[in-house]
Amino acid sequence: MREKKAVRYFEEEILSLEKKCNNSDYFQSMDHRQQEELKDRLQRYRDALNDLKTPPSP
Repeated sequence: MREKKAVRYFEEEILSLEKKCNNSDYFQSMDHRQQEELKDRLQRYRDALNDLKTPPSP
């Protein structure tokens, strides 16, 4: 059950971050460091979601 909540959390956060990245007005209003942090967080969340969805190796 906890894992399903974690997956749902990351999916929702990824959608939110993608909207921010794809909103050119919002994204352009950020300085370069903030843009890089946003992209980095998005990638880390994608990686975490992928890890949650991938069954552990035997």
